[in-house]
Amino acid sequence: MKKILIFIGCIIFTSNIISQTQKASLIFLDGDVLEGYGVITKDNKIKFRISLDEKPDVWDNLIVRGIIFYGFEKEEEYEYIYTKIKKEPELLRVVLKGKITLYERKRFFKVYRLNNLNDEDFGNSFLGVRENIDLFIKRDNEEIATLYNRTMKRSIQNYFKDCDVIFDLIESNEYRKYSREKLVKNYNIFCGD
Repeated sequence: MKKILIFIGCIIFTSNIISQTQKASLIFLDGDVLEGYGVITKDNKIKFRISLDEKPDVWDNLIVRGIIFYGFEKEEEYEYIYTKIKKEPELLRVVLKGKITLYERKRFFKVYRLNNLNDEDFGNSFLGVRENIDLFIKRDNEEIATLYNRTMKRSIQNYFKDCDVIFDLIESNEYRKYSREKLVKNYNIFCGD
């Protein structure tokens, strides 16, 4: 029994260490880049260290623009972006870059079922975790990113009004056939210059 507990403890300890060793590039506001290892914390901060032997430093939006993670044959870039939802900037994943950049924010919520039908079953039952994805769009010259919701036709029309090709798709409701990512990609192709 003691060996099993030691084995489980080792697995938990090493998984915690491994989760903080993702190869990354820290991008500063002035454009400088620092290579090392990083992780994003729950409070939108970046823990970063140059080598695995060092203790990580904590970085925020006052000095750093974002971070790029490398691994699993792809890169994931995160940038500090102001949204209308929060006063402090959030680290959002960059989905598409261009004249209009598309960002993604994932949030996870615990889902419970209320069991208050009788005295015996009083309480809540945990059902699982639900993932909520919000998309934001932002032009280079804008301070605040706009929530990009497919159901808000009028606000999408206003945002894409400088591009006749996309505006006509929205007018005719053809845009519903396209993913939001494809619409931004087409905007950057046809009207990105």
